[in-house]
Amino acid sequence: MSDDSATPHDPETPPDPAVAPSPADSPLSIPEPVIPPPPPEIPIPDGLIPPASSDVPDAVIPPPPLDIAPADSVIPPPPLEAMVPSRRSARPAGTSDAPAPAAVSEEWSQPTMTPEVPSGGYRGLTAAIFVFLLILFAGAIALVIYLATSTRLELPSFGQEAPVSAPSGASATEDEASTVSVGSLSTDPCSDFCAEIAGQVGPSVIGADGATEWQLVQPWTVADPAALPAEEATAASYESEVGSLTFTVWKFTDDATAEAAYAVADEGLGDPSDTNSVYEDGRGTQNTYQDDSSTTVLWIVTGDGSQPWVLQVQGDDDAVRQFYLSLPI
Repeated sequence: MSDDSATPHDPETPPDPAVAPSPADSPLSIPEPVIPPPPPEIPIPDGLIPPASSDVPDAVIPPPPLDIAPADSVIPPPPLEAMVPSRRSARPAGTSDAPAPAAVSEEWSQPTMTPEVPSGGYRGLTAAIFVFLLILFAGAIALVIYLATSTRLELPSFGQEAPVSAPSGASATEDEASTVSVGSLSTDPCSDFCAEIAGQVGPSVIGADGATEWQLVQPWTVADPAALPAEEATAASYESEVGSLTFTVWKFTDDATAEAAYAVADEGLGDPSDTNSVYEDGRGTQNTYQDDSSTTVLWIVTGDGSQPWVLQVQGDDDAVRQFYLSLPI
C-alpha cells in the first residue's frame, strides 16, 4: 500500500511561484520587435554656411497704416447673456414645471363678426338714467301746466287811479273785496249798486297810518236818496276803538248831475278845512270838514262817466280821514 501524502502532484497543494517557468521558455511566447539603430551623423564640411556679418542692418518694421480702426471698434462687445452669466437660467429648455397649454380649438382661432353685447349692469344703469330723465321731463310739463292755469301775471299799467297819499298796505283791495260774501256785508233791501259798493269796501278797513282798524257793524243797505237829488243811495256803519263812522254813496245818472249834487252838499257842510284832488293825476275833488263834534270827508270823481257818484265819510274823530285814504274807491 502506497503513501498518498508523498505524491508531488497533489491537487490540494498550489504550485510555488519561485520555480514557475518564464514566458521565454514557454513555447507559446511572442518574439520582441526589432528596432533598427539611428543613422550615423554626417558632418557638414566647412565653407558651406557663410559666417554671420555684422554689416547687415536690422529689419525695418513699418508703422501700421492710419486707417486701421482701433481695437475697441474692431472687437464687438460680448452679448448680454455672456456679460451677465449669473442671470442665465440653469434650467434646460423644455424642462418647465408648468403644464403645457391646451390646444386652441379651431372655432376660437377663427375671427368672429358678432358685435359685442353690453353686460347686464350697463344695460340696467342705462334704463335707470332714462327713467329718471323721463320723470323730470313729466314733472316739468306738469309744473308749466300748473303755473299757466293757476297763476296770473299782472303787469303794472301806467295812469292807474290811486287815492292821494294812500299807502300800498291798504287792508281791502278790489280783488280781495270781490271774494267776500256779499250776503254777510249787506242786508235787505240791497240793490245791485248796494252790493257793488259792499264788495269793493269789504267787512273791515285799516287806516292809512296802520293804527286803526274799522269793522263793519251795520251792513250795507239801501239809504234814503232825499238828502241829494240822486238816483239811488246806499250806506253802512263801521266802528273802531276810536269811534264810529257812517259811509254813504249817492249814484247819479251822469257826471253833470253828480257835480251839481256835490255842490249842494258842499254848501250845506260849510267851509272846508282842506281841499285836494282825489288822485295824483288831478282827477276828482275832495273836501274835509271839521267841527267840534265830527269830521266829514266829501269827494267826487267825474270825467269818464263810469262813476257819477258822490261819496261821504262822517265820524266823530280825526281818524276818519285815515279811513278815507285807505279806501279802494
